[in-house]
Amino acid sequence: MDECRDKGVKGTFKAARGEVGELIVEAAKTVALVVMGRRGRHAKYKVQTLGSITQMLLHKSARPVMVVPEGTKCNSRILIAYDGSRAAQRAIDTGAIIAKLRTAEIDVLTVADNPDDAVEPQEEAREYLSPYELRASFLVERGKPWEAIVAHASKMDAGLIVMGAFGTNRLKELIFGSTTMNVLEKAECPILLVA
Repeated sequence: MDECRDKGVKGTFKAARGEVGELIVEAAKTVALVVMGRRGRHAKYKVQTLGSITQMLLHKSARPVMVVPEGTKCNSRILIAYDGSRAAQRAIDTGAIIAKLRTAEIDVLTVADNPDDAVEPQEEAREYLSPYELRASFLVERGKPWEAIVAHASKMDAGLIVMGAFGTNRLKELIFGSTTMNVLEKAECPILLVA
């Protein structure tokens, strides 16, 4: 709390007993945003795997969750991953507000193997962002969505990735792995997930 206070962040400290994950999920109902580390303080190994409490919160909380990898530094560049899903629509809204408040540059990235599949989502994103008068670039990449998102975030030196918590095809994500989980495990900057 001292570190937050020193940086001008107001907050409260609360102690509770019980199952940690469930307590955090319950507490998340009363806040606008949850900020967590990628791995727990007591993680046995320093590998790039997501902590169990963070995973639980992502699946059970209706609030936006920001996951912050250890040792990250913020800058004003924001990557918004946009696939046209409802969660991505909410994410672009959140990303636009943050970008406006921080006067940040944004890249809106759509990943599609067929460039024609990216036309509609990119047009939606342009139309949605136009009233904000932001400095925005709109890009289309091919390949696995999580790889393209992580690579582009690294290339642009993103200070934040904003994306929907779940993609358009949950069954495919269960079988082949979740874009969300892979981005969370591999990205080197904070990730804001919007459900």
